[in-house]
Amino acid sequence: MSAKILGFRTKLTNLVQSNTEKVSTSLGSIKLPSRLQGTIIEKWLNYWRQLAIDYKDVALDVGKEIRAKPLKAGIIGSLAASAYLAAKRNPDETSFIDQLRRYNSEMVLIHESCHNSNSSQHLKFIERCYNEGVVRRLSLGVVSFIWLDNYDKSLAIYKAMCPYLQPQYINFGDRIVDVGFWDKWWKLEKQMVDYDINF
Repeated sequence: MSAKILGFRTKLTNLVQSNTEKVSTSLGSIKLPSRLQGTIIEKWLNYWRQLAIDYKDVALDVGKEIRAKPLKAGIIGSLAASAYLAAKRNPDETSFIDQLRRYNSEMVLIHESCHNSNSSQHLKFIERCYNEGVVRRLSLGVVSFIWLDNYDKSLAIYKAMCPYLQPQYINFGDRIVDVGFWDKWWKLEKQMVDYDINF
């Protein structure tokens, strides 16, 4: 089995090297007619030729680095794959609203005397914030935050428009209502545990 893997690796390496050599020789063999030499077309061709050579060198250097340090390459590859998957499964504000409505519907089916006060107050607070228009979403690619702004976006008073009176980064953590990661809104889900138990 290991001989097959090593054979495949050797074939793949040879294939990549032969293809990069073909590209560099084909780009190097392009000759312009004398009437186009010294024009912008020649400069453009030289730019793309140099760019292809640079990418070939980078690909060869990456291949050498992977062979020299396979553990480091595996860790970097795993982190890159994890970041890609997390970015693909980063929830949006629509999923937050859907989850909020689903929990509201579940709360309606239970008598008020059975409501967990924390869950009920949390849902009412978020609904009130949506009605006021102060809920915002910040996406960092792999994770999303639902946070509260001071004013509605459509409000045109001085306090709402002045850049010096906008929320500060220092107390941004206090404004976060929920954290979304891996297709889930974690704080909302935590608040709704035992939502039908009142004690």
